[in-house]
Amino acid sequence: MKRLAAIVAMLALAGLCVAWVQPGTPLHVAGWLAVLDAAAVPQFRVTFLTGTFPTNIVLHADYAGPATAANALYDSGDGVWHEYTSKTIPVTGDYVAFRGDWRTAAGTYYSMFRSTFQSTNYTARMSGMLTEKPSANASAYWRLFADCTAITEIQDNPMPLLTGAPGASMFQAACYNMTKVTSLPDGFLDTSGLTGAPGADMFRAACYGMSGVTNLPTGFMDTSGLTGAPAANMFYLACYNMNKVTSLPDGFLDTSGLTGAPTEYMFAWACYGMTGVTNAYVFNISSNVTFTAANVGTSGDAGPLASSWRGMTKWPGTVMWGTNVLFSQFAPSNRIYTVYGSTNVPGYAGFDGNWK
Repeated sequence: MKRLAAIVAMLALAGLCVAWVQPGTPLHVAGWLAVLDAAAVPQFRVTFLTGTFPTNIVLHADYAGPATAANALYDSGDGVWHEYTSKTIPVTGDYVAFRGDWRTAAGTYYSMFRSTFQSTNYTARMSGMLTEKPSANASAYWRLFADCTAITEIQDNPMPLLTGAPGASMFQAACYNMTKVTSLPDGFLDTSGLTGAPGADMFRAACYGMSGVTNLPTGFMDTSGLTGAPAANMFYLACYNMNKVTSLPDGFLDTSGLTGAPTEYMFAWACYGMTGVTNAYVFNISSNVTFTAANVGTSGDAGPLASSWRGMTKWPGTVMWGTNVLFSQFAPSNRIYTVYGSTNVPGYAGFDGNWK
């Protein structure tokens, strides 16, 4: 009981201290109060780690701003919360934090932090989560953190999980070119709660170029709950050049519930260059997706299966089309490089040359 009382007292003190802190509070005191505040108040935070810290950050021009400015609060690093007034946000300490409702009038975080943390002057860590879940799945996290090359750590999943029916472009380029991140936290891009038909461009280039990442957490791009018809570009470039990832999780890019004709760039370049994968993960595609020799692609750059699993040099898994290995069922009309260089796929030597 004494321990419980102490915890309650500490949380109460955190609330009081945050209320008391004013501009001009010494940074060492403000920093201590901010630690307490972070424990007590849900927030998304970027902490600057090394280098020359910025004096301000700028939200992207394409971000429309929060629907209600009074509900969107930021802390410049001194423990004081301010209402949103401008896309230029001052930084006075070693972090900047966000809480409240930063969703646009469309209910999304469309391009909010795109290029905001793109710098060679410093490195930074993201922690916590954006407070409000998007009210619309379409474009929910479109380019949210694209080109944030100064971010080296993602401590917690920053994006509230999406459920229900997928939306077009919901994760399109969300983490594009975040080249310095090395590990993804639990819950990151966990889409195991999605059901219904896929949306066009839903994972297009979502993690393109995250070449430092070594792990994919449970639920990452889990599409095993999807049904209905394939959508255009749904996995196009999704994990392009994530070359340090060693294992693919259950449900990853699973289309076993889909029915209908394959669509333009459906799987094109989805896993191109994932040279580090060593687990025998099996991609499952429903036999109700009507692949033919003519409709799988016209080259290594064009078509539903163009260069999809190309260059996965250590991967000992395969792609099932219903109950059969896809590559043993027919020869594509054109050379599409689907598994070019992925020589550890069982039966590779016997696949028709147009697959490789």
